Amino acid sequence: MAIPSKRPPTRRRSTARAAVSRLCHLSNALADAGCRTEEQFWDRRLGEVIDKLLAEQNDDAFGAALDQLADTRPAAYDALLRTIEDRIESASLLDAGDKQIVMLAIPVLAWSRYDIPTPIIPAATLASLRMHLCAHVLASEAQVTFANYFFSPDQLPQHYVPTAALAAALGAHLLEGQREMVIDPEALPPTERFLSDIRYAFAAVAIERDAPLFIWQEDEHISREKAGARWAQQGGACISPLFPGCALEFVLPETYFAACARADDLSRAHSLRAAATFLCMELDLPAASLRAVIAPFRDQEFELQEYRISFAARNNADSILFGIVWPLLVNESEHNEIAGEIEKVLRATGVSDIVQIEHPLLPEYCDDCSAPLFPTADGDLAHAEIPEPQNEPPSRHLH
Repeated sequence: MAIPSKRPPTRRRSTARAAVSRLCHLSNALADAGCRTEEQFWDRRLGEVIDKLLAEQNDDAFGAALDQLADTRPAAYDALLRTIEDRIESASLLDAGDKQIVMLAIPVLAWSRYDIPTPIIPAATLASLRMHLCAHVLASEAQVTFANYFFSPDQLPQHYVPTAALAAALGAHLLEGQREMVIDPEALPPTERFLSDIRYAFAAVAIERDAPLFIWQEDEHISREKAGARWAQQGGACISPLFPGCALEFVLPETYFAACARADDLSRAHSLRAAATFLCMELDLPAASLRAVIAPFRDQEFELQEYRISFAARNNADSILFGIVWPLLVNESEHNEIAGEIEKVLRATGVSDIVQIEHPLLPEYCDDCSAPLFPTADGDLAHAEIPEPQNEPPSRHLH
């Protein structure tokens, strides 16, 4: 009987180790570059390795290299992460000739007492969105192709390789002269139901190499803030009919990773405002009748992970009505004034009875439903019991 050879798995492991080692070496070199010329040299070399791994669908190498650098060299970690993201959202696997392709994300923050939809975008709406995107956000010579769907976070690509595939598919449609890429919602994962959530539209943009991408790059009188305000007004008017029964906030469209990070940041305060408004509507109480408790939560290694905010009626403060998780984002820690930021958002909603717990708690979850437990004013943890509206669908998860 033949003895099975173990050499192929060994070669695969060796190849994987070599890829991780190469990524780490080039990322360290890029972080150490002493001038722009050297920086561009290492960036090109690192980009070539990243493109090769994307073509090979080797997501594991990226994760392993980032994990290694996060523990040993933060500057190199940042250099690698930035370069991976740049190669992905610039659709580097496409041969675009003299064009440069960039994938944009167009986030919308939404909350509703009902289901937040994940709508297909009709052709007429896409035409209007394209017009307003070109008029208020993009440089004058930009060409645009949209995916005709608003994705939920559950439906986004979860790793680098599928994200690169989405960027390449959108870019290919654009280079072929197609104005939209048709999405099949049945092929996407199901969407969880939340009180507040994010929806994303995606677009590929083509510009001449070294040409401006955004309007604020070619017109010094237009800032990002002004462009964002105009987009919210004009683009938002096109988007709103797709989300009946929803309160919406519109995030400035930017390159994929920047826009998604910005939406994650803004969604935290948006969720707090949504929770306060929802409770006031459901209980027919003013915000001043609510009490909020803010508490930090650490993991077993005592590293700050998140804040949890509970809501209760002031006349029954031990019964938690609703809870919100405020996750920490990259580069946030206990040194940031996060609790103060949360309190500021709460006070803006009209909630004035606010308790801050200073000592960190360990995150605990319900044994039955796995929902997070939220802090009482005494520092204990309890389940949030959402008030059920009459003749409406069952309650949704907490964001």
